[in-house]
Amino acid sequence: MPVNLARRITPWPQPTRPVVRPLAPDEQITVNLIPKAADDLWELQEATKLSATDLTNRAISWYAFYHRQSRAGRSFLLRDRWTGEIQLVRLR
Repeated sequence: MPVNLARRITPWPQPTRPVVRPLAPDEQITVNLIPKAADDLWELQEATKLSATDLTNRAISWYAFYHRQSRAGRSFLLRDRWTGEIQLVRLR
């Protein structure tokens, strides 16, 4: 009589994902910036006259857009309008 091996095989444990609670639209977060990010934030505030909150919101929204597009198989290209040089943009 054949032996049913399927009953003897235990499945590999599924990787667990951290439980992340969605933030409320007006919820605040605290972020510790590395020195480079703090310098970049200050530079952007001076150049754009936007607040740290506005810049942070835009950065998060842009990264979410980039992530969705990358997962859909799209690439981001940066073209120098004077030389025509094209570079592939990759974020990790």
